[in-house]
Amino acid sequence: MKNILYKLFGVKNDFEKLFFSNEFNDLTGKSRKSIIALSLILALTISALGYAVGGIKYLKERMDNPFTNWVNLPIKNSYKEKVNKLELFFEDEVKRDSFDLDNITKYKIDFREFLNFEDNEIYTLKTRTVGVDEDILKEILKPGNVVQGYSYKEGDELDFPLCGIIVKEQTLRENLAYAVGKPLDKLTMVSGEFVFFPEVVAVVKELPNLCNMLISSHYSNLLNKSFDETGFVQLNPVNRVSLVGRFKMQDEDERKKAIEDIFSDYEIADVEFDQVKMNEDNSLDKFTLTLFDFLEFEEIRKFAKLIEREGLMKNPRVQFKSECNVGDYSNLNNPHYLAFNFKKLDLVRDFNEFLKTDPRFGMEISMDQVEAKENFALVSRLTGLIALILLGFSILSIVFYINSLLTTHLEGIKNNLGTLKAFGLNNQFLISVYIKIIILFIIISIVVGYLISFVIKGLEMGFSKISVIDLFDYRIFITMIVILLFSSYISFISIKKILLKTPGDLIYNR
Repeated sequence: MKNILYKLFGVKNDFEKLFFSNEFNDLTGKSRKSIIALSLILALTISALGYAVGGIKYLKERMDNPFTNWVNLPIKNSYKEKVNKLELFFEDEVKRDSFDLDNITKYKIDFREFLNFEDNEIYTLKTRTVGVDEDILKEILKPGNVVQGYSYKEGDELDFPLCGIIVKEQTLRENLAYAVGKPLDKLTMVSGEFVFFPEVVAVVKELPNLCNMLISSHYSNLLNKSFDETGFVQLNPVNRVSLVGRFKMQDEDERKKAIEDIFSDYEIADVEFDQVKMNEDNSLDKFTLTLFDFLEFEEIRKFAKLIEREGLMKNPRVQFKSECNVGDYSNLNNPHYLAFNFKKLDLVRDFNEFLKTDPRFGMEISMDQVEAKENFALVSRLTGLIALILLGFSILSIVFYINSLLTTHLEGIKNNLGTLKAFGLNNQFLISVYIKIIILFIIISIVVGYLISFVIKGLEMGFSKISVIDLFDYRIFITMIVILLFSSYISFISIKKILLKTPGDLIYNR
């Protein structure tokens, strides 16, 4: 190993090797305590810079993240009519850029009913709408947030079914009694006397606005508007009616007899039994009545209450054939909120002042949101500033430590150096050797410092389960090169200053 280092540093003859080895050992101290000390300093520097750089990256991701960069404005009755004016005003890109505003979207919060997989009880869950072309949807469907199902990859075209649904993992586990991890095809959504089975697009860790579910604006309008208007559910007279729920009796013959008794006022041609599978473990009972006569929609919608009153099924609902692709209903009907998505959060207060004081709008965002976004932007700037200060302080501290160590060593052996010079050893040789020693000293300390930093990173992950520290950022490598070059340069000046003295001055300490 020594021979390899000698070759790398151009140390050739035996005298040079002996001189290099002895001076390196003297400079680094017994048990290499100087290397250990510098390695610890560098480890703390690398780790601190790693935290700062990783923190900046994390904040930048959060700043670029629509989860963070939006501000919500409830649409009150007093300015409901002004929403369209506001949207038209900010269609101009120049006006949006003046506030670092990316876009304006509308959304709605509904409380929809879903059936629990285990007990078939109905749970009312908070559901938010989203446009299928919104950036927030891409963020929600990123791999890091998706537990199972479809995930969006940057650069791909977003493929989100208009009548699909995204559900929060915690909701599946706590409200719907579903074991997360198994394939899930659909959920059971209840709307009045009807039941729908929206396709589960993805199960995710987090959803905005503390919501349980997320559906498209198109789907929300189809569920809320009149079926006559949208054609979402076919309301033509039919003679086949399906009801879904959970039978209270197990024997199929008993079920059939009970159904015939309940619907004795109707001429029944056939009764068919089936299952609606949510996944491999969960399903609902279903039976279909085939009648001789065609019945109107209003007549059929009474069937669910009739079945429930007679106690045949638990939470029965009529299942009608529904059609999602019946036109474009993406323009949200009666939205509850405006969401302002910002590129940066620095101008949120100015934007709020504009909305509040401009007579065309007269809207006001809650101050807690404004202050929270300002604080977030301030923290990101302070993190960058602290990282720069830390960088400068670290470089200066390390350079001064190395220079102090070298100067103290040279001052202690001035007599010996003077004697060597008196016997003909030239300054160029001495300067060259000491610079090589300093470079090797720093390189070894950086390598050891990095190894210690990885231990610190491992401890961080062990305690917090996540790691913000980034040890492979190019800026840290550049910092290490700067420390190496700057320390070598300062050391060169110090060495030259001492060795330029005459042998007599060095020997007699003049």
